[in-house]
Amino acid sequence: MGTDYLDGVYAHDVEFVAEQVGQSGHGTVTADDDGNLSEDDLAKWGLAPADAGKIHGKGDERVLEALAALFELKKEGKIKAVGFSGKPGVA
Repeated sequence: MGTDYLDGVYAHDVEFVAEQVGQSGHGTVTADDDGNLSEDDLAKWGLAPADAGKIHGKGDERVLEALAALFELKKEGKIKAVGFSGKPGVA
């Protein structure tokens, strides 16, 4: 590519690799007037405080391994910025 580094690498739609959590991806989500999700929805989507940092399976491990490799390349100066996106519960 004629360069020693990339300005950015973006891992898009990581939810297709990540594990589906519980009933996530099914039904609707309820938010109050301030945009806060209900405790039931947070639990359903694997977003409750107790789920913070929880790895749900091999798919999650693959996403984390890929991001770790990208951030290592960033640390080495081969990538200037790393980003990722995904919709919770879609798998």
